[in-house]
Amino acid sequence: MPDRTDFISDIEIIHNKALFDSLNEALDYFRPYSVRGIPYPWKSTPHAIPRMVHESEADIILEKAKEKVLFWATFQAGYLGNMLHVEGSSPEKKDELLLQIKEERLSKALAFEVNYFVNYAVSMCMFSLNRYMTKKKNGSLMMISAPS
Repeated sequence: MPDRTDFISDIEIIHNKALFDSLNEALDYFRPYSVRGIPYPWKSTPHAIPRMVHESEADIILEKAKEKVLFWATFQAGYLGNMLHVEGSSPEKKDELLLQIKEERLSKALAFEVNYFVNYAVSMCMFSLNRYMTKKKNGSLMMISAPS
């Protein structure tokens, strides 16, 4: 059996690493190419143009990153705490409740992720659609109609 102080020390290190990784992930959203990274040279999307980050924005970016981490923490993925005390219930009932809590938290986190990527995909489709709907022909704009 490990020493209690060593165990708590290990848990604290893991917790601090999780916080650091979460903050680093949140900061990725504010980096020049965001979380998508540097695009291929042949891509011509608004995301291919790096966003300039100035030193004067550091406090605002750190505050927004903190807000993102705190929002992610609301999912409480992997955390059960002390709320699993069900008086007079059988172990099967506790296991069922535990499974339900895990599923609810996982579905909340997944719904957020799916919503984020759907919004990104829709914005990229709209950008492409707007770009290709209007073409220049002989110095004038021509609207291309969708096939019926």
